[in-house]
Amino acid sequence: MLEKRNKFSEWYSENYESVCRYAAVVMGERSMAEDIAQDTFLEAWNKFEVLRTHPNVKGWLIKTAYFKINNLIRKRSRTERLSFGNGQPDGMREEQGYRVKELEMALKAWMSLEEKKRFERVFLLGYSAADVAVLEGITENNAKVRISRLTKKLSRNIREHF
Repeated sequence: MLEKRNKFSEWYSENYESVCRYAAVVMGERSMAEDIAQDTFLEAWNKFEVLRTHPNVKGWLIKTAYFKINNLIRKRSRTERLSFGNGQPDGMREEQGYRVKELEMALKAWMSLEEKKRFERVFLLGYSAADVAVLEGITENNAKVRISRLTKKLSRNIREHF
C-alpha cells in the first residue's frame, strides 16, 4: 500500500498540471478542468495495477481525461435536449456548435504538420519550451521563438476570420 501511495503521489505531482491544462483547453473553464483532472486521477488510483506497468503514464492520463470530457459533453448534450436548452433557442446552440467546429477546422488548416505537433505539445500537453527543444532537436531559445510565432500566427488568423 505504501508503494501505491508513493507511486501515485509521484504521478500526481508530475502530471496533474498537464492533465488540468489539457482539460481547460478543451472545456474552456478552469473549474471544470480541475474536476476532470480529479476524476482522471481517481481512475488512475483505481486502475493502479494496470497503470503501474504502462509505458506512458502521462499519455494514459491525458487519454483518460479525453474520455471523461467526451462523456461529460455527451451527458450535457442529453440534459440540454431534455430541458429544452437553458433558455437558448435550438438554432443558437447549433450555431455555436458549428462555430466551434469551424474554428477547429480552420486552426488545423492554418498549421503545418510540424506546427500541429508543437501546438499539441505546448497548449494541450503543457510541455515547456525546453521540452519542445529536446523533442525537436533545436535550442530552447529557438523553440521559444517558434512557439511565439505560432501563437501570433493563430491569433492573427482568428482575428481576421472570426
